[in-house]
Amino acid sequence: MKKNIMAVYCLTVIGLFLFSGCKKENEIVNNVYNPVTNSAEYPVEVLFKNFTLDNPYINWKNLPYDGKVIIINSMEELENYIDGTLPISNIVDFSNTSMLLVSGASEHRDAYITKKLQQTSSHRYTLNIEIFFNTVTEYKNWVFAIRVDKLSEESVVDVRKTTYDSETDFYYLQNGEKRHLAIRKDYVGILCKSDADAEILQKEPFLLASWYLSQVKPFMMAVVNPLQTNIDFLLTRQEVVSAIYQMENFPYNPNIRRIEFPKNCIQVKFKEEIAPEFVFEKLGYTEQIDEVVYNPHLNFYTIQFKVALSEMLKISRVFYESGYCEYAVPEFVGGVLFH
Repeated sequence: MKKNIMAVYCLTVIGLFLFSGCKKENEIVNNVYNPVTNSAEYPVEVLFKNFTLDNPYINWKNLPYDGKVIIINSMEELENYIDGTLPISNIVDFSNTSMLLVSGASEHRDAYITKKLQQTSSHRYTLNIEIFFNTVTEYKNWVFAIRVDKLSEESVVDVRKTTYDSETDFYYLQNGEKRHLAIRKDYVGILCKSDADAEILQKEPFLLASWYLSQVKPFMMAVVNPLQTNIDFLLTRQEVVSAIYQMENFPYNPNIRRIEFPKNCIQVKFKEEIAPEFVFEKLGYTEQIDEVVYNPHLNFYTIQFKVALSEMLKISRVFYESGYCEYAVPEFVGGVLFH
């Protein structure tokens, strides 16, 4: 009798172990779905890996640039779109992998592209693309490829594309001409309270990279993911005094990029017989001015403000458009990046 009970008990434990400890190869885990199986509650997210050529001597070719997905299921098919010979490290095992190749064109320069793939039915998928543009003057094609688990011949991949145009701002040069700047939201300038605060901030994961511009501490430049980090978020940090998006030449120069951030001061040359204090009061900035320094050699004033950095271009325009100044030009910190 005891042996029978023990046998039933062992079979029950083994059965429970097999039932709970084993899972189907293609089941959903954390709402991420293996696309081979046909049973799921849709839509579900599909995992993928990016594919890049990673070689300046190998390029894409024969691309339609129509924003539609090309499903590639063999090396022969892939070679139709590649100009050159792929290195061994880039060889794809198409026995268990498919590649999705997408290309498009616009009148913008793409700054940041995000991708999300979802399965919406047994054989249908949607590739969601978000493209963040920097400027509106350069025509440039874009292309990317991703690798996914093998898709069936019946599979259809739709594309849903969302674009975000850049913003621009401007100020007046000394000769009165407008200088336009494009605002990039993947680079930010951050003024910290101290060098120690800047070092703390540099260790945070939401800054993808950061460095000082010409060793101007505690002002630093940082690369961010614009989908996850913005100026409002940075201003909630106790280490931050002010923050601003990077500004760049507009129209865009394809050979030289000058990245700039306005400082908290402007250079102003007042018209003859007009007192600076009169202008400050007339324009309503008396309480927002931190320091005024006169340059007798060049006959202009450097005016430092206690305001957000994002206000500086506007302030320079207000001074110039008031008619009291020969010029009012913001000061910048930045540098030139060569392509």
